[in-house]
Amino acid sequence: MLEQCVNWDSLVLASDVNEGTFIVDYIEFLFNTTIHYFNYITTHSWIDTVSIPSQIRRGSGRVSNYMLKNKNETRVGVFGEVTSSKCQDDERKIYWDIYRGAIHAKDFMDFNIRECGMHPDDATQIIIFIKGFYMEVCILVLYHPGIYFLVEIESCNLPKSFRDLESIKKLYEVLMGIRKNSINFLSEKSQTQIDFSTWLRLTANTPNNSFVET
Repeated sequence: MLEQCVNWDSLVLASDVNEGTFIVDYIEFLFNTTIHYFNYITTHSWIDTVSIPSQIRRGSGRVSNYMLKNKNETRVGVFGEVTSSKCQDDERKIYWDIYRGAIHAKDFMDFNIRECGMHPDDATQIIIFIKGFYMEVCILVLYHPGIYFLVEIESCNLPKSFRDLESIKKLYEVLMGIRKNSINFLSEKSQTQIDFSTWLRLTANTPNNSFVET
């Protein structure tokens, strides 16, 4: 991770780049050198992959900024939504990403409970929200039939240069912690084959895109 930070182009102002460039040039490699460094169980995608449960329910799936999946892509353990530093003060964009992240996680949680017979406690999803150079890690839990909680469990600053050693160390610990906590879920060791479908309720339709610029 430190080596990659050294290779950042100091002439490019991260605060001026759009979301796609921010993900590819600043965020993606941070995940690749931590969560996917020992990539024998998981795989991942950035930007271009549709959520399968969302596609099943809606007919056309939503696309998350990031998904951490198992090798055969039957499970997703982590979702991520990114707001570039250029848009970090756009409250509508931030709230939209929170909504998107929560709905992606809920879709897959419901899918795992309904199709795989998983206990709701085993179907918990991790969601990463990145807003500029600040990252929050949350979990989505099914607390009670029809009641979902989104809870923040960790947060940290993203490094702006290779000199920011404290942020680099903290980010490394957080990302490796995410991998450690999702690895058993993604290896599909826990399947209860019990009908917990009564715990579920349909998700509200996505608001019209005119509500916010995406």
